[in-house]
Amino acid sequence: MKKKYRNRILFGCIILAGIGAVQFEKHRAQLKRLAERGFNYTAEELLPLDDSIFYKNSLGKKLSDIKWKRGGEVFIRIFKENDTLELYGKHKSAYDEKAKWVLLKTYNICRWSGKLGPKFYEGDKQAPEGFYNVSAKQLNPNSRHHLSFNLGFPNQVERAQGKTGTFLMVHGGCSSIGCYAITDAAVDEVYNVVEAALANGQKQVAVHAFPFHLTNEKLAKHKTHNAYTFWQSLKKGYDTFEKQRNVPNVYACNKQYGYDNSLGGKPLGCSPLKAW
Repeated sequence: MKKKYRNRILFGCIILAGIGAVQFEKHRAQLKRLAERGFNYTAEELLPLDDSIFYKNSLGKKLSDIKWKRGGEVFIRIFKENDTLELYGKHKSAYDEKAKWVLLKTYNICRWSGKLGPKFYEGDKQAPEGFYNVSAKQLNPNSRHHLSFNLGFPNQVERAQGKTGTFLMVHGGCSSIGCYAITDAAVDEVYNVVEAALANGQKQVAVHAFPFHLTNEKLAKHKTHNAYTFWQSLKKGYDTFEKQRNVPNVYACNKQYGYDNSLGGKPLGCSPLKAW
């Protein structure tokens, strides 16, 4: 074999080996997470079988039962007082005329910091409340808290109000300074379906963070709270999903949240809330 051909073959082997090494390193952290949760797979088993590995965990089994596939649209709601994060997926069963939002799983929030009420400024240690959107660039697979995604605080309304803050996340572990910590095992599942939805064409994943379920009864009990007016401004967005099972279109109307008008259109002078 001529020397130039041997050199080309050798160069090609080096390139392929490099690609393989990068792919292996990409999944080594995932192997570690799986092992910590009691799943023992080799790198050879994991690399071609991401979907099948996913469907062996607790969330994956449930999704498999209802035939909901990873990569479908997702939506998240957070409730401070209940210490819960609700993960929803858009699903069309054989009996539905159109896809509906179904509750996939409810997670316990291990820790959130501050108290009931919105975040105002950097360093107040408050976990935010409001309407947020997560895009692919807000995902952090290299988080010091295992995995995380940035909520996008401050959103357009909060910036107009002069609120400040950075790196407000949903992440793993059980410590929080202005974030929502849901444990490593839980964030493995939530991050996985959020990442897959964004990779499959969902432009942004809505995350709605509330102090509690904004029923009339609950709000009446907190009528003297200094955040009462703010919570009232969130109620229409809460009610739209609670009563109609539609994720509301939320707008930035200068310093206030706005919603679709009576004709289902954008309110005048407002712009849709967007992820970063």
